[in-house]
Amino acid sequence: MDHQAPIWYRRAIYVLAGVAAIVVAAHIALAVWAKNEIAAAESIIALHSMMLAQSGGLYYSNQAYPYTVTPYMPVFYVLEALLFRTGIPIFLAGRLLSIVALFGILYLAYKIVLLYTKDRWCAAIAGILCACTTVIPGWGTIGRVDMLAVFFSIAAFYFYARYAVEEADVKALVWSGLLAFASLMTKQTLVAAPTAICLLLFFNARHRKQAILYALTVGGGAALVVFGANSMLDGRFLFNTVFANVNPFAAEKLQQHAEFYFISLGQLLVVIFAALSKAIRGHFKGPLLYLAISFAVLAGTAGKIGSDTNYHIESAALITICTAISLHLLAFHAHVFRGSKAWITLLQLPLLIHVVNNVRIMIPFFQSRVVQEFEMEDYARRLKPYYESGDRPVIAMDFNSLVNSRGKLDVEPLIYTILVNAGRIDPEPMRKDIASGSIPVIMLHQDISKPDLTDPEIPSLPTPLLNAMRSRYEYSGFVPGPYFGGVYVYRPANANTAQVK
Repeated sequence: MDHQAPIWYRRAIYVLAGVAAIVVAAHIALAVWAKNEIAAAESIIALHSMMLAQSGGLYYSNQAYPYTVTPYMPVFYVLEALLFRTGIPIFLAGRLLSIVALFGILYLAYKIVLLYTKDRWCAAIAGILCACTTVIPGWGTIGRVDMLAVFFSIAAFYFYARYAVEEADVKALVWSGLLAFASLMTKQTLVAAPTAICLLLFFNARHRKQAILYALTVGGGAALVVFGANSMLDGRFLFNTVFANVNPFAAEKLQQHAEFYFISLGQLLVVIFAALSKAIRGHFKGPLLYLAISFAVLAGTAGKIGSDTNYHIESAALITICTAISLHLLAFHAHVFRGSKAWITLLQLPLLIHVVNNVRIMIPFFQSRVVQEFEMEDYARRLKPYYESGDRPVIAMDFNSLVNSRGKLDVEPLIYTILVNAGRIDPEPMRKDIASGSIPVIMLHQDISKPDLTDPEIPSLPTPLLNAMRSRYEYSGFVPGPYFGGVYVYRPANANTAQVK
C-alpha cells in the first residue's frame, strides 16, 4: 500500500477492514452453526442434491412424482451431492461451496481493482465495500447456486482483464472462457460477463478474431452441453431449466427490488456517476460495460414471482469494483492525502454511508436469522410426527422439515400450481390421488374451508385439487411456524387409504 497516506487514513481503513471481517466472520459462524435452512429455497436445492446423491435423478419430467422443477444448471447440485456423499450434512455442504465462492469474490474485487488502477488503497476499498454490502455475505453463506456462479463469472472477467490490460498471453483468455462456461453451467442467467467480454474483444480491432473464437467456444460449448443433455433426458433438461423456470412477472416485485437496491447500493452509484466520463475511456470501460449488462439482466429477471435479493449479487459486487476504480480516476486519494478542499474529497461520505447503512441493515437481518434457527428447529420437530417413512408421496409446504424427515421432495406446490395454470402439467393424476385418499398427509398454508388464496407468492395447490381435498380430507391439526403463520394439516377422512400406483 501507499505508505505516504496519513496515519488517520490508514487507521480508518484498518477499522473498516475490521468491521468487514467481523461481518463476514459472523455470517460464516451462523452458517456453520445453523442446522436448518437460513433462507427460502435453500431446502429445495438441498433436497434436489440429496435425491441426486441417493438415486442419481435430477431433472424430472413432471408427468409423475416427483412434481418438482430443478431450475438451475448441474454444477452446484453435483458438487453439493458429492460433499453430501462424503458425510457432510447437506446444508453445510452447500454453504461451504458458497463460503469458498464468497472469499473468491472478495479476493477478485481486490485483484481486479489493483489490475486496473495499480492503487492498493483503491483495491482495499473495493474489498471492504464488497464485504460490507448486505447481499454479498448475506447470500455468500447460504447453500444456493448464486455465489458460486457469480464467482465463476467475475473470475472469467478477471482473466479477460489480464489479457486486455496486462497483455497476458492467450492462456488468460482460455481460462476466462473456461470460467465463463463454468458460470453458465452453474446458473444459466449469468450471461453478463461472457457478453461483455465478447463485445470488448470485438470492438478492439486487434482482438476481433479472439472475440469470434470466444463466442463460439463458450456459447457453442454451452449449447452443445444443453442440447446434448436435453436429448439424453428426453427433453427434461430444457423443460426444467428454461420452460418451467419462467415464472410470471409482477410489477410490484420489480419495484421491491429497485427500492432495496437503491437503499443498499445507491450511495456508490453517486461515485460511479461522478467519474462516468473518465471511465468510458480506454480499458476502464470494461468493468463499466460488464456492470451495465448485469443491470440489464437484473432488470429482465428480478420481477419474477418468488425472486429474492440473490438476483442483486453480481451487479452489487461489480458496483463496489467500479466504485473503487472511479475513485482512482478522480484522483481521490491524491486529494485526500494532501488535505485538498476539492469536492472530490466529499466522496468519503457516500463510502462511509454505504458501510454504515449496510451494517445497519445487516444487524436486524442477522438477528432474525439466529431467531429463525430456533424457530425452524422447533417447527421441524413438531412436523416430524406427521410424516410417514414409507414410499407414499406427501404434500408439504415446509421443505426444511422434508430435508430433516424424508430426504426427498414429492411435490413442490408453488411451481406445480404455476405449471398447471400455464397448461404444462396435467393436474388430473394428482387430483385422482387426492380424491382417492392415496396421499397420507397434505400440509397447506391455508384453511381449505375458506376461499382459495389470491396471493401468488403463497404456495398452494390448483383449485381442482383443493376441491378434491374438501370432499375427501379432514382437518388434522395446525402447526404454527415462521412462514405464513404455519401449516394446516389434512389427512384422508378414513384410515383405509389406497396406495399410489
